[in-house]
Amino acid sequence: MRMIINLIKKDFLNSMHDQIMIMMIVMPIIMAIILKLLIPSVENPEIKIYIGPGISNEMETELNKYYIVERTDELNKLKNLVNEYGDNPGLYYDQGNYKVILQGDEPEGYKESILSVLKYIGNEKTVSINVKSMEKSKSVIGEILGSAGMLLISGIAGMIMGMSIVEDKESKVNEAISVSPVNVNIYLLSKIIYLFFYSLIFSLICWIILFGNNFTFNSFILTFSCSLLLSMFLAFFIGGVADNQNKAIAIAKISMFVFLFIPVISLIIPEQASWVFYPFPAYWVLKVIMNTILNITKDFALIFSVAIIYNLAVLILLIPFIKKGLRLRMR
Repeated sequence: MRMIINLIKKDFLNSMHDQIMIMMIVMPIIMAIILKLLIPSVENPEIKIYIGPGISNEMETELNKYYIVERTDELNKLKNLVNEYGDNPGLYYDQGNYKVILQGDEPEGYKESILSVLKYIGNEKTVSINVKSMEKSKSVIGEILGSAGMLLISGIAGMIMGMSIVEDKESKVNEAISVSPVNVNIYLLSKIIYLFFYSLIFSLICWIILFGNNFTFNSFILTFSCSLLLSMFLAFFIGGVADNQNKAIAIAKISMFVFLFIPVISLIIPEQASWVFYPFPAYWVLKVIMNTILNITKDFALIFSVAIIYNLAVLILLIPFIKKGLRLRMR
């Protein structure tokens, strides 16, 4: 146990003397703060209004003075458009009334401003307006950015540990360890424990920054358990392949793109095409994070199980390769 503590202490002290490592360590918090500031501006872009059956061409012309207008002739399609990302209302005319469809998660004063414009255009004395809410409780764009951010934070944690392993190789620490009582299993265990505490502390801080109002311990544990496995996979992959810091940085860039950024694309494509991302371990972690944040319970147990089993299996398959790359004693 003392050997493990000494190795963890060594990693921590080395990190504190490396400016690049210090920047990488605090990067998750900086990123979380930036995302927190960015989300409100993204959630409130220029308003688009969808118009449906019964809206005259004259009304459409008037609406174009205030909004970006998109027309559809099907009521169901109109409802689907409103229910997509963004706080864009829908408008149609039925039985003498203009009917407005809203998601239900719009900011304060949003509904009133929409109604004011419609009453002004249609002449308040002669036009009756009904409002129907889709009763959404969360802003999906904010959750998408938050989920992608949490996944990226997992990648940064893995990259930090991967760079630490490469630094040991470059400074010949692994060669010194080879003639000491420390074997490869103790060495890897020290890295896993250090990664665990780093990921736990910074993921918790970032989770509270991004989703403070919706924070629950159970939700955090579910996402953290999957994210930790992904971080370990990236750390050992980078540490096992790279022999120096320059090569580690290059591999980290490729790994972050392939294993993290590509799965994020799955958040903005139709659900029917998501099967393309199934081979990526990060995709399943991202699904767990997204479904947890949005409180989506459908198939959650299956998705969580796949995320844990798949990432654990990939990690186990990677361990022999890592041990060989470290060139430490196998006993």
